[in-house]
Amino acid sequence: MPTYLGFMSAMMTAVTAVLAAVAIGIGIVAAYTFREIKDEALKAASKKVNELVSEKLSDEAIKARIDEIAFAQGPKGELDEDFDPDDTGER
Repeated sequence: MPTYLGFMSAMMTAVTAVLAAVAIGIGIVAAYTFREIKDEALKAASKKVNELVSEKLSDEAIKARIDEIAFAQGPKGELDEDFDPDDTGER
């Protein structure tokens, strides 16, 4: 009987050691992968922000916005003549 209990004890210890090693390996891989994902996300976000900023602050975009604000007709008010083309003005 003592031989069997010793064998079972050694087997359970070996299984525990193997599972601990696998868990440590998975933890190391997960930490490395998380760091890589974070770095790639930071690079992609920086690239996208730089593209958007250069697009929105380009000379063409600024000139177009100035033209839109400065020279736009704007919405017609209810008192403007062209507000309702079917209106005859008789009230």
